[in-house]
Amino acid sequence: MAAIFSAVGLVFMLTRIDFGSRNSGSASIEINERAIAELESIEAFIDPSDPEQGKEVADQIVERALSTPGLLEPIRGRALPNEAQLRQLITDRLMLMFNPEYDVFVRQVGELLGQDGRESLQGTMFEDEKLWIVFASTYKDAGVAIDTTRATLDLGSVTMGDGLWGGRQTQFGDPGVYGANQLVESGATVFNIGIPVMIPPENKPDAKIMVLFATLSFVWDQSRNKWLPYRTAVYDPSGTLGALPALWM
Repeated sequence: MAAIFSAVGLVFMLTRIDFGSRNSGSASIEINERAIAELESIEAFIDPSDPEQGKEVADQIVERALSTPGLLEPIRGRALPNEAQLRQLITDRLMLMFNPEYDVFVRQVGELLGQDGRESLQGTMFEDEKLWIVFASTYKDAGVAIDTTRATLDLGSVTMGDGLWGGRQTQFGDPGVYGANQLVESGATVFNIGIPVMIPPENKPDAKIMVLFATLSFVWDQSRNKWLPYRTAVYDPSGTLGALPALWM
């Protein structure tokens, strides 16, 4: 499948956002040459043209991630708990990234928490449909690389300053919907899926394509016997692309 990109306006909200951005230094940013080389070696990014193709791409990404060599080493080779639900959750989130629909998002939240989705979102930033659309639309025209997608259960390996070095990273955490932070603090298992993405340029004379690593993290809630969204991260190993657009939760 060929990658197709159209010029779109990407909006990055700097207010009402709970995100963290870190780099290796303000004066001179160290670059991660190995990660840059990995991105440059990718031959094609796939931009799904319709929901049906989006589902196919999402399924392939999930299958690729779950077949990452050594994935289960941190849990001594044991099977992931409720793997079927994790597969479905990742697939659903990727399909929303390709085709953002607020009503679908609300329904997913309700199913995850076992209550009305709109009620679950009350008091959080995403009870505002327009704000959610701003976030969710940022990556809707992004292309993804399936073959270089991978997963890890080692949270440190996708955290700036711990397993990564150089470049720039933007994180976006649970906006108060899932109670994910408390689960992570208590030592629950975290599943991370890293996907190379290509974002088309803004409709500006000096705009440029962004080629990045996007990570979606999910935490295991044993009490509910299901996985919940925990955090996203977007990583530019060159550190030259400036402020990175946050990936919604």
